[in-house]
Amino acid sequence: MKEIAINSYKTIITEQLPTMMDSIDIKKIVEDRINGMDMSDTEKITYSVLNKELKAIVWLGALLGGIIGLANIIIL
Repeated sequence: MKEIAINSYKTIITEQLPTMMDSIDIKKIVEDRINGMDMSDTEKITYSVLNKELKAIVWLGALLGGIIGLANIIIL
């Protein structure tokens, strides 16, 4: 019984899922949701994501700079 269920699941996923995904236009749904939002809300979301990502980039740069600086001190 378990094997039948697994085989049925695999068949549905391999044969039916592409058709279902083609019928759902995710790009259009996201675009409509973003266009329906207030501009200030969109700006807040954008700035919060950018702030988070820029902090990660700054910390990574600091870490790499520290490692390179220590390597220069050790080598010289």
